[in-house]
Amino acid sequence: MWKHEPTEYVDISTIGIDDVPQTPAPLPSSSDKATISYWMATTPHHSLPASIDYLPEKTDVLIIGSGITGVSTAYHLVNAVPPSLPFTPSISKITIIEARSFCSGATGRNGGHLTAASALAYTDIAANPNHLLGDRISSLQADGIKSESAKAVEEILTFEANTANAIRSIIAQEHAEEQVGFTDNTNWHVCVEQAEVDEFEHSLAQAAKHDGLQSFVQCVRRVPKDEVDQRMNNPTGIVAVYEIPGATLHPRKLVNVIYKRAQAIAASKNIVLNLVTDLPVLKVSSQNQEYSIASTSKGDIRAKYVVHATNGYASHLLPHLSSSDGGIIPTRAQVVAVTPLLSQSHLWGMGLSAGGGYEYGHQRPLTDSSSPPYIMGGGREYATGREWGVADDTLLNPQVSAFLHPYLKKMFPESYGDDLESEWTGIMGYTKTKDPLVGPVPWPEKEQEGESKRSAKEYIAAGYSGHGMTRAFGCAEAVAEMIWADVMGKRWETKWPFPECYLTAPARAQWNAVKVQVQPSPTKMQQVNSQTSTCASTDAPRASKEAKCSVSSSKPPSTGTYAGCCIVT
Repeated sequence: MWKHEPTEYVDISTIGIDDVPQTPAPLPSSSDKATISYWMATTPHHSLPASIDYLPEKTDVLIIGSGITGVSTAYHLVNAVPPSLPFTPSISKITIIEARSFCSGATGRNGGHLTAASALAYTDIAANPNHLLGDRISSLQADGIKSESAKAVEEILTFEANTANAIRSIIAQEHAEEQVGFTDNTNWHVCVEQAEVDEFEHSLAQAAKHDGLQSFVQCVRRVPKDEVDQRMNNPTGIVAVYEIPGATLHPRKLVNVIYKRAQAIAASKNIVLNLVTDLPVLKVSSQNQEYSIASTSKGDIRAKYVVHATNGYASHLLPHLSSSDGGIIPTRAQVVAVTPLLSQSHLWGMGLSAGGGYEYGHQRPLTDSSSPPYIMGGGREYATGREWGVADDTLLNPQVSAFLHPYLKKMFPESYGDDLESEWTGIMGYTKTKDPLVGPVPWPEKEQEGESKRSAKEYIAAGYSGHGMTRAFGCAEAVAEMIWADVMGKRWETKWPFPECYLTAPARAQWNAVKVQVQPSPTKMQQVNSQTSTCASTDAPRASKEAKCSVSSSKPPSTGTYAGCCIVT
């Protein structure tokens, strides 16, 4: 009888990551030297949250990083605390500390997409052995492995769709669609090689065999050529286009909306939520088993809980995470803003991705005062070393620029020319498995011995591998729930689907100890937003003309790179 034999897994999107020197990431570059993104340039300074001008001596929860992960963690924490408790303990003070200006890291520098992984990614996700959790499949036969792989894919796709829907819900509840430039108008993945088309068709065929994935398959539509030509002004070099649910937005303004909502909730519960910007944390140490100490140039702050929401810079404060084997590697991405040939023209509203997921773009919504530029990122695969281990966002890579500058003109000659508006870089956090690290910080054995032992109450949500907008908000909720469970003296129990492969070893141990049975029916995040999208497919029998898509967000990945489409926190 055939049994599973472990084989080496080679992911083309992470080739070269093992060659990065195992050195901790530096601190982020100073604000006055870093490149300026379109999102930063178009966020009025007066609209940003105010920073307090001092460092508190102590706080219940210290969150390091003010991107989507850090701010979302604060948001979920204030939501977790009941309006009134008949007893303590509780959480009464939360402090977010940021090395530079508010949301100026990866979230404030990304591609502006909110598009979850889709059924097009089935082959890539199913092939990743990290999603099968090693020992769990050691005795499985072939059919069992296929079944477990399908469950892992469903778990990840559901989580990302739920996360995107939860963000949609916040935007709707805050009536912030115009404020964040929200365009919920699908995503088109452009294939320029037949091999990519073949891989996608194989993924869809395999996914369709599993009941839990059929709704995701129905959300994929192969766009007819005449529609592509009409909507995209006769593009060149395109072999096929796949449409899946997706959205675009202004990421920095979104995080601002989430922060202000968290502030309002905190105030209603007498929770102090502080923001301290332009103050890097230099070191985190343990005072005892109850408190951690974060050191800065303005002194120390004592915290019961510390959350590392630092993504690509995580290993600066957690040096043992500097290895590609289980750690987080800073990885630089590059983005341009290009003005269309015709001023005051909005060419198309959908987001685009191409080139195996390495390239991604969309045009900003048309306004009365300006022509909307096209935001285009990618080209990292053309850089020597693929930008692995690069944490400097003060510079542009000329090899990447040489690819990005003519890209739109070549593919869309009737729509774009050489009018480059701006160009910038941002630092992603990549893991070798492309899965984030979520939960209590995993410590190596040697750091848990003697006086060097750090408090167990440090948490992390980072390493989104270029795909954080549909992960970070949900991962932050998991961390917030873990902290609240610890405050209440309970074990963490997830009540909604969460990919087990994202959890750190300590979190996974809790998960297995509780043995929570996660049900696929209405989850907390699905209940927040019951929106559905209609998938009108022209590619029968994959989906009927009026097929209802049960998820509102799916990202068009590509062969081996489903997680490589956006720079995120």
